Amino acid sequence: MEKKAHVFGIYQTADQAGLAVDEFVHNGFALGSITVVSGDSGRSRDFAARKHTRLPLLTLDLHGEDASPDGNWGLLDPQCGPQAGSIFSALAEMDISSESAEVAVLEGKLLLSVDCVNPQVIHRVRELLNSTGASEAGVSSTPHAADHFANSATV
Repeated sequence: MEKKAHVFGIYQTADQAGLAVDEFVHNGFALGSITVVSGDSGRSRDFAARKHTRLPLLTLDLHGEDASPDGNWGLLDPQCGPQAGSIFSALAEMDISSESAEVAVLEGKLLLSVDCVNPQVIHRVRELLNSTGASEAGVSSTPHAADHFANSATV
């Protein structure tokens, strides 16, 4: 099975991220390959429902309630044990280890990620991120991506 890279960009508003999703779809990308992460799990779910993008898998805690965006590591609810928080979990799911991306999302910005399976797609996604106004872009830390691009770069 071919490894995926996750190429991501940061957008200031949901409207900008929504327009970027529209542009990716217009350029032939499947909605199921696009994920948008917000600092609020409910906002991420609402965006996914409205734009039909893929929902980050790890946006809920064990009780089905919204997980804290930055995590509580079990300090607030010792019975649940350590919890990484919805943002950290969603980024970890996509192999995105960019501290600046995590900080940007915690500050209210949105991270748009696109699954890529080859260097040509990675390059095209980076071009589209740039043309749609992403303020920062990067590539996940998967071995596939590391062979072709640095982990993080400015658009």
